[in-house]
Amino acid sequence: MATLTMTRERTVVYRISVTEDGAALDLAGKSLSFSAKDQLSGGSFAISKSSPSSGITIDSPTTAGTALLKIDAADTDSLSDIQSHTLIYDLELVNGPDKYGIDSGTLKVLGNVGA
Repeated sequence: MATLTMTRERTVVYRISVTEDGAALDLAGKSLSFSAKDQLSGGSFAISKSSPSSGITIDSPTTAGTALLKIDAADTDSLSDIQSHTLIYDLELVNGPDKYGIDSGTLKVLGNVGA
């Protein structure tokens, strides 16, 4: 379980490494999905990203088992700007009908104080 940190209305990019038994997993034919919410059930705020074209880019060669997750500034602009917000996230590997949990934890969105 990890804690990711970013600042509200700032773009951030995270490197994702997917391994199986300590070796890089070939991501060819697979996709990745990231979700962050303010509550496990329901909730009023969410960020959703996925590959291949919605915020997660799988690196080439796919055999490296790596990808980039990009959370855009606009994804957090509806959060209040002064206080911090703690979201719950999970990251999944999707292989056909099967979904595998890769990581989960908290995404801390810090308030920003300037332009």
